[in-house]
Amino acid sequence: MQRKSNAVYILVWLLAAVALLFVVRPWQLYFMADDFIYISKSPQLQYLYRTAFRPVSDLSLLFDYKLYTTNAAGYHFTNFLLHIAAAVLVGVLGYRLSGRFQLASPTQAGMLASIIFLVYPFVSESVFWIVGRGGSLATIFMLLALLLMLTRSGISYGGLAAIWLLQVLGLLTYETSWLLPAIATGLWWIMRRNNLAAKNNLANITVAGLWILLLLSFVLRKMYIGHFVGSPYLNTEKFGFHPLTWLYNYATGFFRAFIHPTQSGSLFAALSVIVFCMLVYLLWRNRKSIVAIPVIVWLIGAFLIALLPVAMLAVNTHTS
Repeated sequence: MQRKSNAVYILVWLLAAVALLFVVRPWQLYFMADDFIYISKSPQLQYLYRTAFRPVSDLSLLFDYKLYTTNAAGYHFTNFLLHIAAAVLVGVLGYRLSGRFQLASPTQAGMLASIIFLVYPFVSESVFWIVGRGGSLATIFMLLALLLMLTRSGISYGGLAAIWLLQVLGLLTYETSWLLPAIATGLWWIMRRNNLAAKNNLANITVAGLWILLLLSFVLRKMYIGHFVGSPYLNTEKFGFHPLTWLYNYATGFFRAFIHPTQSGSLFAALSVIVFCMLVYLLWRNRKSIVAIPVIVWLIGAFLIALLPVAMLAVNTHTS
């Protein structure tokens, strides 16, 4: 029965992937907006635009340029494949988390998480906009690092080096990689709390190294681009302390992950209340599970950490 269930989920996933391919239709897409700037600069090895420094993402554009030159379909097909890879890794992470912490059926949890991520329109920018692939690449690097932390045998010296390398690649790809040390620290705490971490100190060294690499990246960004926090969409000279605005952005960004934008603010608020009640019920239902509560809190906390760019860097999540 379990094998039949697994086969059904895999078939559903494949059908969803094929359906998404015909929805995206990369063979019909073209360049747009900043694609013209970044792709034209990549053959010249110019990897600094305004205050954005994402050389790994730009190198992927150079690789595509060698293959497809000015054929936009090839670039878009690469974006589609990167999104597929990220969706698969989401499923693997869901499978491994569910299995290690006994949250649900690992296969069902992993497959459902993967399918939802695959077709959810909130990640459309990294699929339809060529230079948006940095988000997919950073996601792949971060998920691989977390998966290496969740190996049953614990973190080996090779795993430690791989995790640090993935962090370096992520930091040179997209700014969301700044979030990995905080998310990894939460996972490390959960694993130690449930005696799932290795007895040696490699896990401690791994997490500490992630924070050190992050701090070094800020120093290098300051030296190279003149800003600790550089973004082509952020005026760092006017960046200030606005806690109420950040809180509002946090709330809207959080519920936008569950609810599609609506024309009516009242409807959006009502749906947000429903989502909030569902999350509270989820925590209440698992209140007797010593393992589940910390893991669920970590998952929600990781998501809140992931909203930091939305809340603090003034990314618009309401109208676009």
